[in-house]
Amino acid sequence: GDKAYEYNHVTVTGLEPETTYYYTVEKNGQQTDVCEYKTQKTDTVKMLYVGDPQIGASKGQTQDGAELTNESGEANTAAENDGFSWNRTLNTALSENPDINFVISAGDQVNKTGEAKEEEYASYLSADALKSLPVATTIGNHDSKSVNYSNHFNYPNKQTSDANTASKTTAGTDYYFAYGNTLFISIDTNNYNVATHENVIKEATEKNPSAKWRILMFHQDIYGSGYDHSDSDGIVLRTQLTPVIDKYDIDAVLQGHDHTYSRTYQISSDGSDSHKKYTKENMPSTDDKENFTAYINDNNCYNLKSGKEDSSKVVDPEGTVYFEANSATGSKYYQLIGTQQDYIAARCQSWRPTYSVLDITDTTLTVRTYDAASNEELVADGGVKTAYTIVKQADKTALDTEIAKAEAAYDTAKKAGNYTEASLKTLEDTITAAKAVAEN
Repeated sequence: GDKAYEYNHVTVTGLEPETTYYYTVEKNGQQTDVCEYKTQKTDTVKMLYVGDPQIGASKGQTQDGAELTNESGEANTAAENDGFSWNRTLNTALSENPDINFVISAGDQVNKTGEAKEEEYASYLSADALKSLPVATTIGNHDSKSVNYSNHFNYPNKQTSDANTASKTTAGTDYYFAYGNTLFISIDTNNYNVATHENVIKEATEKNPSAKWRILMFHQDIYGSGYDHSDSDGIVLRTQLTPVIDKYDIDAVLQGHDHTYSRTYQISSDGSDSHKKYTKENMPSTDDKENFTAYINDNNCYNLKSGKEDSSKVVDPEGTVYFEANSATGSKYYQLIGTQQDYIAARCQSWRPTYSVLDITDTTLTVRTYDAASNEELVADGGVKTAYTIVKQADKTALDTEIAKAEAAYDTAKKAGNYTEASLKTLEDTITAAKAVAEN
């Protein structure tokens, strides 16, 4: 119609699951070619989780298969190289997982801080897959200083109240959305005002009480294992965020920032309210030995709840698991921190782009991480498999009651002696089958 859209943000409603749609975009009076978009089913959720594409960070290095020069005969720019690798990672992931519902990108979509370079966003958004695959992004430190983040991404439930936007960055606000049986909440941890984030998390959980899973995503890794951030700005927020994550019963946290792979055990807060609240301004330097030691001690603010018994699966766990994603493009990598922390269950630096796939049903959440070049599952240091499943058992109270009633009826019938063996066998088999369900 005659409506003008700010920054070309358009919201489409009324879409049905497992349906193919077609669209075009009019630009300067010209229609683009027809694009196809197929919605996926929503009774289960299958999503792609990536970290730090950081388009523009490769400093001009060439990638396998990329053209070495542009039309002017000049060397490729970093944005072109990283855009090539970003496109390749998405295509590789989709070749094995064509039923992906959407992508979560855990921050640093682009590299340029401050006034972002337009070619970096153009390169990120020009990936073939993004014509037909939704992407939910998180604000990284490289995204945080420019309004271009909000100009390019049309995210739902943007916050407007003072309580939910206090100290927000130039890039935008926290947001949330429900998809199928899962609530996803994205917070901007460049904003150190945790009360703001708690207000948004509270709103999200109250408005989605039936969600079976709660996933929180933010950029700065408060529990990671990469050298550069895991022992510095990555944990500044740990003392404040961990209790909030406990309070709202978050199942999994998806992090970026450290350009390494890691997964924690199930972690909770230690319950103490005496830990100091840190900001970038009051975080002590390593030269200030006394205060830095106190800072490190304050950040031992967690308890290991479960997960050490089985590195691949946990049933009805206490606590939250934290994932750290390596770079999805390979534009930049960091070393692992020298000593593996006690809360880390698996970690590695493969020096290759990676991606993860989350499969979510009513009772299971499984995360598998892959080498983006080979599509083989990543194996962490020490041969630890990176595939991990959380199982939430169903409420078996009603089933257990019926089993007990059936067993009593069976005993009564057998003692009465007025039923055939075949009839008793039928009931016995039914009870056995019900017990098998109750046990698994």
